Amino acid sequence: WREGIALVLTSGYRSLAEQATLYAQGRTLPGLIVTNAEPGESWHNYRRAFDVAVLSPAGLPTWPPASSPIWASVGKLGRALGLDWGRDFGDDPHFDYHPGLSLAEAQAHEAAQSA
Repeated sequence: WREGIALVLTSGYRSLAEQATLYAQGRTLPGLIVTNAEPGESWHNYRRAFDVAVLSPAGLPTWPPASSPIWASVGKLGRALGLDWGRDFGDDPHFDYHPGLSLAEAQAHEAAQSA
């Protein structure tokens, strides 16, 4: 709010089934491709990621184009909080937080919990 940018959370935890459906979108299901992460390959699957949208003046979620300076401001704020920003792989609305934890370690932990 201090920067005058209102955000809304659009995605947090995703089950493996939800990730599979999103991954299939634009491939084997109708729609545009919205993720390149297969089930188990997304930090969303380990409660370590979230996506945001920018709220319009009318309070509606919007996703400005990547060229919009608003994403640079949002990303700078996220990084100042210690978050990894999705711009590094072409996903401006995405942030994740997993200091010192690799995806392989998260997968192994999840597998151990399920056993």
